[in-house]
Amino acid sequence: MHTRTQKGEVYRKGQKWYLRYFDFRIEDGQLKRKRHCKPLCAVANMTRTQARDEVKRFLETVNKPVLAPETAVTLVDFIDSVYLPRLKQDVRPSTYRGYNFLWAALKPFCADYLTRDTRTRHVQYILDEMARTNRFSKRSIQHIKFFLSGTFGHAIRNDYYVEGILSLRLRFRPGSAAMARRSRTAWRKF
Repeated sequence: MHTRTQKGEVYRKGQKWYLRYFDFRIEDGQLKRKRHCKPLCAVANMTRTQARDEVKRFLETVNKPVLAPETAVTLVDFIDSVYLPRLKQDVRPSTYRGYNFLWAALKPFCADYLTRDTRTRHVQYILDEMARTNRFSKRSIQHIKFFLSGTFGHAIRNDYYVEGILSLRLRFRPGSAAMARRSRTAWRKF
């Protein structure tokens, strides 16, 4: 497949700089070249020249991709169509049911992420957002972290992700009010 070198378009909308560029995505099972828009930074924090420098760094990964364009699937699609079917073959039914239960709770928080573009900060943000809802105990969040670790391990083994980019040595931020409140409440129940 012929890849095009692109410079992207930097533009200002309101008080932010944006990048408009093209990249491949999987839609309805077909590989399509789509136009995308990525917010860069606030105008107050970056000049147009600095924004263009940031764009050059970002577009290097788009113009010379490490992974095949066919791996441009969302995290939700990857887990639903690749990871969970594999788990169904490898684990006991009760374990698979538990993973499905975890995935049902995690799925709404993962909708906007591509598997190949997910970084540690994104996973940390997902876990923090889940903790803020006060629906999950510390142990549940740990189980979800282990589930995500297995997911990305499978993605690396199947060339959906580049090894070494993501480190799932995540932690809860000290003093997290939501987690502290949740822990105190859980201990009071016993």
